[in-house]
Amino acid sequence: AALAAGDASRSLHWLERFADASHDRDARDVAEIRRAELELRLADPVAASNRLMELRSRHKDDPIGSLAAVRAIDLGVFAGSPVEKAEVLGQTIRRHRYGLRRYALDVLIRELVSEDAPDRAIAVATRLAYEGIDPAVVPGYTATLDRLLARVVAGGDASCEQTVRALGGRYALLIERSSSWGPFAELGRCFERMEVAWLAVPVYRSISRRFGTQGASAVALPLARASLAMGEVSLARHMADAALEETPAQSAPWQAIVAEAEFREGRSAFAVKRAREILDAADLELQRSQLVLSLARSLEKSGSLDDARFVAARIPGWLDAPHGETLSADRLRLLEAALLTAHVLRRANVDDASFALYRAIDRNAAAGPLRSSARFWLGLARQADEGGQRAWGEDALGPPWAPVAAFEEHFESLRDVYAGVLR
Repeated sequence: AALAAGDASRSLHWLERFADASHDRDARDVAEIRRAELELRLADPVAASNRLMELRSRHKDDPIGSLAAVRAIDLGVFAGSPVEKAEVLGQTIRRHRYGLRRYALDVLIRELVSEDAPDRAIAVATRLAYEGIDPAVVPGYTATLDRLLARVVAGGDASCEQTVRALGGRYALLIERSSSWGPFAELGRCFERMEVAWLAVPVYRSISRRFGTQGASAVALPLARASLAMGEVSLARHMADAALEETPAQSAPWQAIVAEAEFREGRSAFAVKRAREILDAADLELQRSQLVLSLARSLEKSGSLDDARFVAARIPGWLDAPHGETLSADRLRLLEAALLTAHVLRRANVDDASFALYRAIDRNAAAGPLRSSARFWLGLARQADEGGQRAWGEDALGPPWAPVAAFEEHFESLRDVYAGVLR
C-alpha cells in the first residue's frame, strides 16, 4: 500500500520489518520481488534487475523464480534478449497455473502490443478471458484490452480484413471483458461490408445485451440494416417506424430502411417517392447503393423516364468519386443500377443520358459483364467508348458480349451490301 501511495521510505520500512520478522525463506524472497519494485521507483533499475535475476537463478523452475523473471519483464529490467523473454513467458504459461499463469499471459499481451503484433495479442487476450480475469492479478486487463481493440479497428473500413481476422471468432468472449462497444460495432459494420449480414446481426445483438440501453441505441440502425439484408423485413420496418417517432431529426437512414422494406413488399410507387426524397442525404452510408439499385430495378416495371433521369443525373458522380483500388459491393451495386437505368433510357430513345451512363460504367467497371455490356451498346449505336474508339474488338469488349458484337459487325456488312443491291 505504501508503494502504491508513492511513499518509498515507508515502503522500505515495512519490507525490512517483514524480512526481520519472517523465518520463511520463500516469503522473504517474495518480499525481495517487492523490494526490486521499490528500487525501480528509486531510479535504480540495475539493482532491481540484479535482485530479480538472482531470485530467478536461485529458484530455477519453481513458482518464485518464474514470478521474479516475469516481474522483471513486466518492469522492463529483464537482462536478456527478446527470445529469452519469449522463452520465460512461454515456460511460465505452460508449467504453472492459476494466478502466475494469468499474470504471465497479461505480460505477454503487453509485450506483443509493444512488438506491433495486435493479432497475436488479441489471441492471448482471448485465452486469458477464457481462463478468467482475477482483478488482483491482472488489474489492468480491461484497459489493455480496450486499447488493443481500438488499435485493431483504427483503420475503419479500410482495415476490415484485419478486424475480422482478429475479432471475428473471438468477440463473444472479449465483449464480456471490454468496456466499449465501439470496436465490436466496427466488426459488425465490416461484416456488412463483406455482404455477410447473418454474421453482423449476432454481433449487434451481443452489443445490445452486454451494454444495455446505451449499446442498443448505438447499434439500432445497423441492426435494422443487417436484419433487412437478411430478409427480416417486418422486423426492420417495425424498428424504423419506432425510431422515426422518437428521432425525426435523424430520419434519412431510417427512411431508407422504410423505403427498402416497401420495395421488397411490392409497394414500389410509395418506395420510389420516399427514396427520391432522401437519396441525396449525406448520412445514408451503406444504404445509398442498395436504395439506388432497388429504384433502378423498379424502373424496368414502371418505365418512368422522370425517375430514370433522376437516377441518371446522380450515378456518374457517385461512381467517379474517389475510391480504393478494389471494387466494393457498394460500387458494384451502383454499376448495376447504372446499367439498368441506361437500358431504360436507351429503349426510350433518350440517347444522351443513356450514353453518359454507359461511359460512366466503362470508366469505373473492371473487365467483366458490366463493362462488356456498356461497351457493346455504345458500339452498337456507333458511339465512342471512354477511350475515344468504337471498342468492339474481342480484347476490348471481352465476354459475354464480344461474340454478339462480332455477329453484329458481319450483319452490318451484309446489310450494307444487300441494301445496295436492292436499290
